[in-house]
Amino acid sequence: MKEAGIVDALRAAPLEREDLPVLRQALRAAALPDGDLDAGNVNLYAFQQGDGVVGHGGMETYGDHALLRSIVVAPNQRRHR
Repeated sequence: MKEAGIVDALRAAPLEREDLPVLRQALRAAALPDGDLDAGNVNLYAFQQGDGVVGHGGMETYGDHALLRSIVVAPNQRRHR
């Protein structure tokens, strides 16, 4: 049992090509763009915590620079106040 306030580390794992449909569905459900996920300069990640995926995101790389792509959090992981 975890102590109050202790949270499992968040890990970013490169997204595999076969996982793109899951990411597309999550982006569409959040009304976020998904049209260019296959571009060669797009690096996508699954954010994992414990045994599950809690979100997705990515970066477009341009030489030494990168543009942060949409970040989507799994609905069951969102906290609304």
